[in-house]
Amino acid sequence: MMKRFEGKIVLITGAAQGVGKEIVKLFVSEGAKAYIADINYDGIKKLEAELVGNDFEVIAVKADISNFSDTRDMVDGAIREFGKIDILVNNAAVGMTKPMMELEWEDWDLVLDVNVRGTFFVLQNAARKMIERGNGGSIVNIASIAGEGGRPLFLPYAASKSAVINMT
Repeated sequence: MMKRFEGKIVLITGAAQGVGKEIVKLFVSEGAKAYIADINYDGIKKLEAELVGNDFEVIAVKADISNFSDTRDMVDGAIREFGKIDILVNNAAVGMTKPMMELEWEDWDLVLDVNVRGTFFVLQNAARKMIERGNGGSIVNIASIAGEGGRPLFLPYAASKSAVINMT
């Protein structure tokens, strides 16, 4: 019996833990080959070893999506290794809990660089490759209910997820 994602290549960011890790497990259990990325190199390599040891095809790479060259290299690497990207799951994100009056410039930069700028440039790089290939593809950007309304202790995160919702 053919699985839902058999023959599909999926690129997943923020894949080392939490929701990202579960997304990876779901895709590979349904037949996809996965190119997984995270800034947490130890975590991503541990997941890769676990999945490859269970006969899934997974390649893990360290990538910081707030760095443009990392986003480009990650997308190019997935194509070099698997020949294409059918599905992108933009999951990488940074959260922060801090009262409004304690927020610093660096706090905003960190959250927005990863959650908005990084998400956009991964999306753009992957979409460009999907368009060049001519077979389309699917892009999933992970947002949050926090992006639908104010969150006093999560202002940069809520603003960033609102941007992701609007960008999508």
